[in-house]
Amino acid sequence: LWADANVGQAAVSFPLKYPVPESLGVFVEVWDEDTPKSPDSIAKFRANLVVAEMQNTPSAFRMVRADAASVNKVRLESYGHVICARFYYGHDCSRKCMPDLERYACDVNGYKKCRRGYIGVECDHRDYCLNHTCAEFAKCKNTPTGFECWCFQSKGPECYFGYDPCALEYNACSGHGTCIPAGDYNLSFQCTCNSDWEGRRCDQRRPACLVAVGTNRTLCQNGGKCRDLPGNVGAYICDCPSGWWGKHCEKKTAAVYVCLANILLLLPPIRYWQIRLP
Repeated sequence: LWADANVGQAAVSFPLKYPVPESLGVFVEVWDEDTPKSPDSIAKFRANLVVAEMQNTPSAFRMVRADAASVNKVRLESYGHVICARFYYGHDCSRKCMPDLERYACDVNGYKKCRRGYIGVECDHRDYCLNHTCAEFAKCKNTPTGFECWCFQSKGPECYFGYDPCALEYNACSGHGTCIPAGDYNLSFQCTCNSDWEGRRCDQRRPACLVAVGTNRTLCQNGGKCRDLPGNVGAYICDCPSGWWGKHCEKKTAAVYVCLANILLLLPPIRYWQIRLP
């Protein structure tokens, strides 16, 4: 630059039609206007700007001399950026975001930031999980009309806060035992069955004679033998010894004595026979 060179800055803005073009051709011509009637051309510059590469804040871009034959030593520093209209964002100002006082705000890039109680790309779905009642180890999932609690790749009452596997409504031990919560997070249960029942849920009846032996009970009295009936769980019969009978061999057989004496037989024609027994 010469000592008397004129150094300065100037900003030029121009509107862009929508949609914004992918690239812009920029041409700058420098003139020396000593007199209004006879300005001198000092230099010419050109550049092709790719809109997608431009920022929303001023950034430098390179311009080249368009008058290669010129000997003037002119240097041009150029900066440019896209300024979107209000509520429009992005390198090509194609993203629109107008804040909604109830549903969302807009970040610096024009993306919707959902307000409390709303979810979704457009923040147009209610967040029912905001006040969910899922257990601490479960995950809440929104549905069109409410929410669901999921845990261990499934949904169910066990995924909700306060779940009790031994609650009466689940009848875990079939009414034939005592239920105790067990397993991870107490989601499972363990039954202590009454003496007549067995199985995980105490829903299998044990053979009556076997139960009697295990509990030191006597089903068949007076030396009777207990025998379980096959195919009829819980049913049994007592094989009673001689002299006893009844379901539990509790009844004694009575002795029957027949005394025949002086039996008078009347046979036709009318005759009388008398049998005398010794």
